Amino acid sequence: MKKQKLAVPFGTARYPHISKPDTTGKYADNKYKTRLVYKIDDKAVLAAIKQIDAFAEEVHGKQWAKKHVPYVIDEDAGEIVLTAKTQYEPAVFDTKNQKIGKDVNIGGGSVMRLSGFLIEFDKGISFQLKQVQVKSVAQAASDFDEVEDGYEYEGTGGFDDSDEGTDEGGE
Repeated sequence: MKKQKLAVPFGTARYPHISKPDTTGKYADNKYKTRLVYKIDDKAVLAAIKQIDAFAEEVHGKQWAKKHVPYVIDEDAGEIVLTAKTQYEPAVFDTKNQKIGKDVNIGGGSVMRLSGFLIEFDKGISFQLKQVQVKSVAQAASDFDEVEDGYEYEGTGGFDDSDEGTDEGGE
């Protein structure tokens, strides 16, 4: 089985499962994975696409080169979508190359770049994720405007379970 190192430029994450594997939903496969979205004319990603195509042709010959590769070019949307995945937890770094903990929820819309390996498999080429560098983290935001004189949550959003089991309201 042949493999080749690959690093791709910063792109926008779509359906990222970086901090924990994808274990729920229709497409759950218990893997760490993400898609990165690029503009179709991004020169840096086009260079990476050429590298992927060259590896695919080297491994499978010209007839296989464009059939099963880890990217899709969507002319209508004007974007290239690259997919990377792995069964192993990837190392995740910030822009200063400091490791990011699992407690950071890296959501869709985050800007990141990836490194890993192009891997040969019987039907084509896959991109095995090894490391992630996060440039900006996108987290879920509300679509609503603030409402005055309404309920206001004073907890931690479910991210801190340190006071779990306590009854602060009391009776």
